[in-house]
Amino acid sequence: RGRPKRLDAHDRRIACRMIRSGEAQTAADVQRDRFPDVPAWTVRQALQQEGLNGRRK
Repeated sequence: RGRPKRLDAHDRRIACRMIRSGEAQTAADVQRDRFPDVPAWTVRQALQQEGLNGRRK
């Protein structure tokens, strides 16, 4: 129900893979390269929900 998520499970996996592989270092990098229509804050929240945050990879 309700509004669909801006980043679905597949998008979240892609974002995590970009961070873990070193292709991107920050949520802003991921947003700029892969999800230009989504705010960086949304990407950052998705990464945090997947267990990635600014203190560790």
